[in-house]
Amino acid sequence: MTLGIFSLGGYLSLLELGFQTAVTRYVAEFIAKKDSKKASELSSTSAVLFLTLGVLLCTLGFIFVEKISSATKIPPSFRKDFIFLLKICFISYLFQFPNLIILAVFQGLQRFDYIKITEMIFSIIKILLIIIFLVFNVGGFKEVGLVITSLPILASLVHIINLKIRLKNSITISPFLWNFSAIKSISNFTGWVFLGRLSSLAFVHTDRILISTLLGPTALGIYEIVAKIPGGLKSLLSQISHVLLPSTPSMNDSKERLKSLYLIGVKYSLFQVFPVTLAFMLFGKFFLANWISKDSFSYGDLLAIALITNFLTPFINIGQSILTGINKKVRNLNILALLSAVINLVATLMMIPIWGLYGAFLGTLFGLFLAMWGNIYYYNSVLSVSWSDLFILPLKATLWSLPVGILSYLLSQHLYFNNFLTTILFIISLIALHSIVLFLGFLTRRERSFILEALRISKW
Repeated sequence: MTLGIFSLGGYLSLLELGFQTAVTRYVAEFIAKKDSKKASELSSTSAVLFLTLGVLLCTLGFIFVEKISSATKIPPSFRKDFIFLLKICFISYLFQFPNLIILAVFQGLQRFDYIKITEMIFSIIKILLIIIFLVFNVGGFKEVGLVITSLPILASLVHIINLKIRLKNSITISPFLWNFSAIKSISNFTGWVFLGRLSSLAFVHTDRILISTLLGPTALGIYEIVAKIPGGLKSLLSQISHVLLPSTPSMNDSKERLKSLYLIGVKYSLFQVFPVTLAFMLFGKFFLANWISKDSFSYGDLLAIALITNFLTPFINIGQSILTGINKKVRNLNILALLSAVINLVATLMMIPIWGLYGAFLGTLFGLFLAMWGNIYYYNSVLSVSWSDLFILPLKATLWSLPVGILSYLLSQHLYFNNFLTTILFIISLIALHSIVLFLGFLTRRERSFILEALRISKW
């Protein structure tokens, strides 16, 4: 119930309308051109707009807080605390929305080290406080809710202070630097990025709506369990696509450098994703059976299908980051994202009555597969990437991943995953093993040097 209140912030983040990506992209370009004035004007104008948006949402929240509370099925004993936490949540919007722009500025300046360190610190603080409140019976619903709502306020204040201290010589954010022409110049870009954001959200949630409607809540519960694992695996691995967007504006005039960056980025992503994903495909049944319940063993085939998405996304994410960074084919890519969401909807709607829950995962794969080929077509038209390179990369990644995958399968039959520590250690060992094997074998010496330099610069 507590988490349900504050998931509002996740959906309201759609109101950033593509500005966060735009600020990251254009700040990187202006800094590459040594034009701090334009970077400061864009950042300041965006921050003022988002502060205004935060004030508007906070005001509306306080006006309608009683109606929101009445519309929910909250027990009367929790009603007072619920309203209090909602108000804290609305107050947090005053800080969280301008904070989106501040984080975009840090990303544009490639300060991923600072972003990830602060995220990690506040995540640890949140987890520790929740454990103290719940495990040691120090607090309850209200205290946990207060932690979840108030920490984003504190994090936003820390980001604002650090921006003033760390970036005072490069970018200044001030209401006196407001310049509406700075927003007007990026409006077309932000519009298409926002369309892509909506399409991605539709792509993700279409399956859940259809499964809940056609197959019922039990099937939806199974889907949620299985679908979380591919995303969880990706979150454990380095996402180099996040680093590429602010890195590419300075390369806009060099097709060869961009092409090389694309191929190395895809290769690096495959080297990251393939071994662990393949290992989970092989021992997923044992993992589910011991981690959740014996009945979950039958979900192993569903998990194997869901994990295929991890093999497709590197071909989409790397190119999207590069083309968005150089502002090429942005409209085409986001229209393609919308079409793939529609195709996913139609395919899933057709397949669920035939194959049940399998149909939902197959429909998603079908939509994602078409999106991948459409994206590759646009990358090739801009970067002139050889089709043979793209065919060879996954084959090589599969061959190099097989030893790790087979070893994982053999080990999984002798381990019991009902122990949290055993599971975590096993996953960490897999990541370490595949990183060593593939870094030495799959990448050339030049590519290893490139990746090490990229990781050194971005740090995180």
